[in-house]
Amino acid sequence: MRMKRLISVIALVIGLTPAALFTQEIDDPTSLANINEVRITRLDLDLQVDFNSQTLAGTATLHLNNKTGADVLILDTRDLTIHNVTIGSDKKEASYTLGEYVKYIGRPLTVAITPETETVTIDYSTSPNAGALQWVQPEQTAGGEKQFLYSQSQFNLARTWIPLQDSPAVRMTYSATIRVSEGYLALMSAKNPVEKNESGVY
Repeated sequence: MRMKRLISVIALVIGLTPAALFTQEIDDPTSLANINEVRITRLDLDLQVDFNSQTLAGTATLHLNNKTGADVLILDTRDLTIHNVTIGSDKKEASYTLGEYVKYIGRPLTVAITPETETVTIDYSTSPNAGALQWVQPEQTAGGEKQFLYSQSQFNLARTWIPLQDSPAVRMTYSATIRVSEGYLALMSAKNPVEKNESGVY
């Protein structure tokens, strides 16, 4: 009850009703996504790491909250190769288009959906020049024997390795299956194994 009162007081101070606080449209000039029509609520990744080509390849499954009944999902991408897009648990083929490149922003990926669509799965691969992925050579590491890869998605670099709504206005949970070569270990900012296994799947 106290939290509701506090929100109401804040809303009145800045000139908004409590209802307006949660229905206010987001204007993010760094994103091409239609975040005011449909939102990603969860992301499931399944990616293969290829140190030779310095790329990631696999799928991103996006779980949606289509709050307005939109018939398209628009995502942020930059330097991604899109191989296929499906919708729903039955993986029905979906039509999609990649829009024109916008400097510093990337290309919008527009996927045809229905108001009932709950998931969209995108089969894609990254570019060796993906801004979010740093490929470190063996001689640059402490051990000096194996390559090292780390990702960082600031400021708007998440779209260079995942097709998604790349805006701080969009909050989502995630899971990831990462497949690496023998001798490597994948670590994520989540609960995960901390020892290498023979399968290379983490």
